[in-house]
Amino acid sequence: MRVRWGVVAIVGGFGPAAWAAPVLDVPTLYAGVDATIVVDGATPGARVALVQSTAGRGNGPCAGPSGPCVGVRRPSLVSVVVADAGGVARHTLALDRGDVGTIWFQAAEVDGVAVLSDVVARTLVPWDTDSDGDGAVDAVEIRRGLDPSHPDTDGDGQPDGVDPLPLVPNPVDAFVVDDVVVTSPGAEVRDPEFDPVGGRIVWQERDGAAVYVARVRGSDGAIVPADGRGAVVATDVAPMQVAKNGPEWVQTAAGAQALFLRSVQGQWVIHRSVEQGGVWTTSPLPGWPLGTLVSGSDDVGDPFPRITWARQVGVARHRGLRGLDQQASEIDLGERWTVLRWVKGQATAVGLRLLGDDVEVHLVDGATGADTRVPVTGPVPWDVWAGPSAAWGGDLLLLLARGPRAAPDELAVWRQHAGVWTLDKVILPPAGLPFVVSPEPFEVDGVTYASFLATTVPQAEGSGPGEVWVAALDVPTPRLRRVSLTTEAVRKDPEPYTAGSAPWVYYTALTTQGPEIRRCATGL
Repeated sequence: MRVRWGVVAIVGGFGPAAWAAPVLDVPTLYAGVDATIVVDGATPGARVALVQSTAGRGNGPCAGPSGPCVGVRRPSLVSVVVADAGGVARHTLALDRGDVGTIWFQAAEVDGVAVLSDVVARTLVPWDTDSDGDGAVDAVEIRRGLDPSHPDTDGDGQPDGVDPLPLVPNPVDAFVVDDVVVTSPGAEVRDPEFDPVGGRIVWQERDGAAVYVARVRGSDGAIVPADGRGAVVATDVAPMQVAKNGPEWVQTAAGAQALFLRSVQGQWVIHRSVEQGGVWTTSPLPGWPLGTLVSGSDDVGDPFPRITWARQVGVARHRGLRGLDQQASEIDLGERWTVLRWVKGQATAVGLRLLGDDVEVHLVDGATGADTRVPVTGPVPWDVWAGPSAAWGGDLLLLLARGPRAAPDELAVWRQHAGVWTLDKVILPPAGLPFVVSPEPFEVDGVTYASFLATTVPQAEGSGPGEVWVAALDVPTPRLRRVSLTTEAVRKDPEPYTAGSAPWVYYTALTTQGPEIRRCATGL
């Protein structure tokens, strides 16, 4: 006789159990934290099924008129695990931040005589629960090994929600935040890209009416003119929702050139603008390449500048690369690439590629298109950067934003030394702002840092309040510093800039009067 629990069949004779029923151990469940549910007392080597239900106790499927019945209504399968030599089976339950309510569980062996555990119910602790009022929700504290019942786990006087190292007693950073507005009210400057060599920004109006270049004043980081509308580089370019990003710089031996899309015969063609004697001249790249998500290499004085692009081919989105001026060098890498950007100082690209349900990190030879998988492990990567580390003697540094289910919540720093990749460190944002958005590396005095947003909401779910932080990547002692104000605000697109009188990080703040560009000192 056979009874189906989803895809699992309970098989066998259902006489009196020849051994004690297994014991189900369900811990406190927190929305957003995967839980381990243990079944003890099972037959060693037996398959043990765990089912769950949100419909409550009741008669579920039965193994015939006299057989045992599942004790929960409308059960669904969590997993089937083989019990170890001690009769223990460990199941992993994935819980999302939006999960609420009570879940009922029951376990059973699915080989031979059916033996069911008692039904155990647990009510989820909602994601936004902050039991100790320290600014960090209980779920994040549990995931990070903090005490959700104590507002200062390490006892250093800094609440867990704002402490950059909540498990390591450390003095409060004496750094004084310097976060100022550098554009005029109503300027509507969005997602500017910085050229540190030329001391300027490029940006475009959202509808594509015009692309502008403005200066960055080296003494204080102000944008000149304050409305961002300096030189008009081009008009009638692709709107940002079409281009998927704003204009970008590509560094060349003759200086930086601006990249964007313009329509040619009804198709969006990659163009560039070049400044000569204060006059900007716009033209399509050789071969009139189509594409979106255009990005340029940023190696100053590069004699062979390069770009990456995305292109719709039928129903698939392909990613590819080419030399800026060499049409024949174009390489179409195909589909399933989610990220592709150039490695600093190398004719090599780094990217993320989907393979089944996995996301892999690959290095791509810019001349041949040959790609090599980087053997990283751990949570799913969602963004990636790579470049040589001066602090590591030129070893390649790989920075991953990674985390579960499209919600990156940590920065992983990998190092390639003598051809071998090792995980150097994992950097966590403050527990009160647990998600990582828009990390971008930069170098100061031989040390590699990254600016990033620490936010309350993953980027895939929209925009939420956040702060701008800076982390050191290739030093032994962890360094993490908040450089923006703590006032609750939606902040976006942090961009480091190292060509002024001091290293700065710029970001866009969304206000009731529209977006404004702000400049943060870093103290580096």
